[in-house]
Amino acid sequence: FNGAGAELNDTKVIKANPTSGLSLILFVDAYTTKRDLSNHLPYNRFDPTSGQSGIRAVIHSPKIRPMPFEKGFDIPTGFSTSVALKETKRKLMTEPHGNCTTAEFNEGTNYAYSEDTCLEQCKQDILMDDCGCMSSMLPTPYSELKPQYCGKVNITNMYLMMFHKDDETTLAIAEKELETLDCEAKVMESLGDPEVLNKCKCKEPCVNTNYVKTISQAVWPSDYNQKRFFIESINMSDPTHRATKLFEGLGLDNITEGEKEMIQKNFLRFNVYFESLQVETTSQVEDYPASTLISEIGGNMGFFVGISIITLMEMLTLTGAIILYCFKDLIIKCGQSNKTKVSDVNNKQV
Repeated sequence: FNGAGAELNDTKVIKANPTSGLSLILFVDAYTTKRDLSNHLPYNRFDPTSGQSGIRAVIHSPKIRPMPFEKGFDIPTGFSTSVALKETKRKLMTEPHGNCTTAEFNEGTNYAYSEDTCLEQCKQDILMDDCGCMSSMLPTPYSELKPQYCGKVNITNMYLMMFHKDDETTLAIAEKELETLDCEAKVMESLGDPEVLNKCKCKEPCVNTNYVKTISQAVWPSDYNQKRFFIESINMSDPTHRATKLFEGLGLDNITEGEKEMIQKNFLRFNVYFESLQVETTSQVEDYPASTLISEIGGNMGFFVGISIITLMEMLTLTGAIILYCFKDLIIKCGQSNKTKVSDVNNKQV
């Protein structure tokens, strides 16, 4: 679970139902009535994933590099979220019929090969060539000599630039550091151009596994199970545990609405299971293989030429009969002429 290259010994699933899958209860520590956290939690109105309470999950093939921002989905607190999976496989043909790759890993990594990771690595290489720095949003390059991050700046220089604007030397140093950020923004924007990405020459894997997800949600824990959930999951013996400290003093006999709200806004349940153990496989095959071509040629030859010696002899016999029929008058005349000549010769001898 969530470990690239991890040795997982018991990974067989024998049943397709929620009890045979993965079930997690997560404490996100996102809400409390004791203090106001609105000024401490980050929010970016330009980020569609910012300002929400819960977690972001991604389900991917084993050993594939996860990409939660691009391919993940959100799971809110106060709900039991169930994800039913159906495995699908896509098999492509290698050269000369196709243009896929059989590479086992992405270059310089222990991650199983994926086209998405290849493109991310290519973007990082383009950024390093153009700006001399690397982005924290892309995979770390596998080369030993790694440049610094584009967003890394000297805080002292930034402070001097803000409060000592008359110092030209300080301004020049600070502006040079900010140039990498501007360069990163321009390059990242240009990477959306398909012509730029075509230079990466990243190929699809010949065998690709995906999971079709069916997501459902229900309010959790219900009002009638708040007390039992608290006793079994929150009321822990470790006084240093964050959840224990947060709910310290919560009354078991009569849980208030505010305390129920704290439970629902800080906990979630996440269930992942297979809805079917069948794997849907789509395979790419030759449209007209050599064996089919030979078979078609043999069939056509059998149709036009014949399939037996008897048929050939019958055709020859029929042809001869037609020739005799067409020239029978000539043959008869030739026979009568020969008889006349023979009679004349005999008469002369007598």
